[in-house]
This record gives sequence, C-alpha cells and structure tokens, in this order.
Amino acid sequence: MSNTSLILLLLVSFLVPIQIARARQNSANTIQIIFYDPLHNTGILKDALAAVIEYDVSELSNTVNKNALLISTVFDDQVNRHLQSGGRAIILCNSLNAFPDGAPFKVRERDNKVHKPMLRIDAGPFRNLSGFENALEPKFVITNLRNEIPEDVFARADSDDQNSGPIAAMQMYAAGGRIFVTTFPLEKYVGNDYAKDMLRAIIAYTMSSNFTPKYDWHIREE
Repeated sequence: MSNTSLILLLLVSFLVPIQIARARQNSANTIQIIFYDPLHNTGILKDALAAVIEYDVSELSNTVNKNALLISTVFDDQVNRHLQSGGRAIILCNSLNAFPDGAPFKVRERDNKVHKPMLRIDAGPFRNLSGFENALEPKFVITNLRNEIPEDVFARADSDDQNSGPIAAMQMYAAGGRIFVTTFPLEKYVGNDYAKDMLRAIIAYTMSSNFTPKYDWHIREE
C-alpha cells in the first residue's frame, strides 16, 4: 500500500466516527413536530417550521407518535388520540371553533383592548423573552375557565392584574396528555420576529421537563 493510500485510509478512519457522532448529536437534539391545521388558517407556518434545522416537521397521520409535539389549530378527536398516548400538544387557538362545546372554558373574540397583553416572566415559556411593548395582539381570548389555577396561566389580555382576566396563554392536562393553549396569532411567524421568538419559546418549553400543568380537563367526565 502506498503512503498516499495509507494517509487516505487513516483520514477516513478519523473522519467517519466524527461524522457519525455529529449525526447522532443532531438527531438527539431534533424536535419532532406533527403539524395539523384542519382550519387552514396558519398560512405557510408549517413550511417555515420545517426550514428550522432542529425541527423535523411532518403532517398528521394515522400513526400515533407520542414522542412528537403536535401543533394543531383545533382540539378534536385526532388531538385527543395523540394526548391519550401521553403526548404533548400546542393548540393555536385562533378561531371560535378551536375547541368543542365541552371545553372547561369559552373562546370569544377580544372586544376590550384597554390593556396590552401581560406575560408572566417569572416562570414558563416567556421568561427569556424581551420587547414586550411589541407584543402581538390576540384576536381571541379564553374566558370563564372553571376552577382556574393561576400557576398554569402565562399570559392575559385586557387586564392589569396578572391573576385575573381573559387568558391568552395557558397549560393543562387533557385526555392523559399535556397541552399548551395560546390565542396569540403565531401564524405570523414569518415576518414577525416576536411571533417567531414566542412560538419557538413555547415549543422548547412544551418539550422540556418544566412542562408540568396542574389544571386537569377531565374530558371523559364531560
């Protein structure tokens, strides 16, 4: 074997393990996202998320993958099935039809824009966000939440009290899984840096060990 061939062999032997290790590291850091938009109101959000190198984005299928994060525009039987496996979900609540009638709260159009949205920055997904003066304005809010647990609420709209008022972001258990619900218009991800930072912060939070809701929506009892 020539010296050149020997050098090439040694170089390949050195580089291949590094490439394999990097591939494994990238795979370990990848967040699997299942995208489900039956209301067709998120524009090109799915494609924008798919362009993020650490996100592996796919459409909802008949196969349940409880390790993936489901991002949906509704709470329906498909979402319920994902949660029953112990999965996690983000509900982009930008419609009056996002939740069924049996939900423990009401979704209504925001009709009183006296106060800017108020985010909790002491815990949850928004603790590292900045630029609150440029916060997105929700078109919808969550009201009439039965037996509200303040620790599970991370944003309010039209209230100067962090512990009361219409809700713009919250977490809960439902159907055996965990969901994060927000009415912020995060479909504006493309072209709005605040929406981008907010959605990515929510994704990171919901896939972390800190995502531990206390509120439990007992769907089977509805």
